[in-house]
Amino acid sequence: ASLSDGSSDEISRLLGLPSLPVTGRLTHSGEYRMEAFDPATLEARGDVALSGRFREGVRQAVTGSGRFRLAGSALEVEEAFLESSEASARFSGKIALSKGGDVEGTLEGSAGDLTVLAPFLAHLPAATRAPLEEILRDSPGASVEIKGLLVRAAGDLTLTGRAEARALELRGTRLGDLQADFTASSSRVEVAEVSLTGGDVSLDVSGWLRLQPGAAASGDSFAVQGSVAGMDLSWLEPWTGIPVPAEGRMTAEFDLSGRMEEVLGRVEWSLERPVIASIPLESAAGKFSLVPGGLLLEEMGLSREGGRVEASGRIGFAGAPILVHLNGDGIEMEG
Repeated sequence: ASLSDGSSDEISRLLGLPSLPVTGRLTHSGEYRMEAFDPATLEARGDVALSGRFREGVRQAVTGSGRFRLAGSALEVEEAFLESSEASARFSGKIALSKGGDVEGTLEGSAGDLTVLAPFLAHLPAATRAPLEEILRDSPGASVEIKGLLVRAAGDLTLTGRAEARALELRGTRLGDLQADFTASSSRVEVAEVSLTGGDVSLDVSGWLRLQPGAAASGDSFAVQGSVAGMDLSWLEPWTGIPVPAEGRMTAEFDLSGRMEEVLGRVEWSLERPVIASIPLESAAGKFSLVPGGLLLEEMGLSREGGRVEASGRIGFAGAPILVHLNGDGIEMEG
């Protein structure tokens, strides 16, 4: 049997398959066998070729090919390959043509233009999405590779695997190479380990993020733990919308959780070449906890020209009282 110029969307619906990330026209040739017109005995094998475009994003032109075997309600994809000018993906595994189209197989992907990943960020909260989108735009020479196990069960699609990105940049700063072990679905992203090495910024993070926080409004929507070094404080205000009256490169250890509108947890930090309230300092470091309704300043130390000032107290949010204790010794706080 053969098919020429068939619609990929119509064929997917006919077979009960999940929506494909591409849309276009299919060509197919294969052999089919059935006993007494009983669909349960259907066996087949064949090849397909596709020409079309990505369904979302910049809708780049894409070509593809694949080999398959079919036995009853089980479709075995020996290999399916998609390629555009900037990205490619390969899948092999099994797809159930019943039971809601369950899927299990290996997915590999690579891209030489990170902007093709932008559509996958659309469902992230703004505070998470903004820095990632900026990194994609600022890394024209970067590349990424992803390999993992793709599973669709009970209608939920999950990818568990590892991502590696090289030559990342942000606002002219070399971020270096990123490695991440992750599990991602339509409702949740979990990272067992994310590391950034080889550049001017280092990062070591683990945590999780709920992509549908409304389903559990009374609980946490994220948790993140880790450390960062060399991060420019000027990056924070555009991402968070919160003015930061300080300059310098920050090193920090953090353990944060909660909801985007109420972040709780603890941060220990220090600044390299600090400038606070337009005043250059020799050193600045401290510890604080984010608590309901405010910030608990456990300790903060600033030093300049042999003098030092220390602070602790509580800073209330949304008009709540601010109570901070200061202790200074031989420091001139004028620019």
